[in-house]
Amino acid sequence: KLLSGLIRPTDTLARIGGDEFGLILDHLDQNSAIETSERLARCIARTPMELGGASVTVEATFGVTTILPGDALEDVMRRADRNVAAAKNEG
Repeated sequence: KLLSGLIRPTDTLARIGGDEFGLILDHLDQNSAIETSERLARCIARTPMELGGASVTVEATFGVTTILPGDALEDVMRRADRNVAAAKNEG
């Protein structure tokens, strides 16, 4: 719910599974998508959430990629997964 309130009406957010979400930022270049993901991560980190009666904070890591002409879904997901791993390694 938090993420859906932070994105534009033209963007698409979907749960991929467990704690993974896919976010399509319509008509943004790579740099703008990275800036948007950083803004979303900051907002998520400073927004406490209720879990079992306790207030907790969570972190989000984004793997940003662009969808290229001729890409299969698997290509896009593979690049995004690789970029998530790289972002986590960078801290």
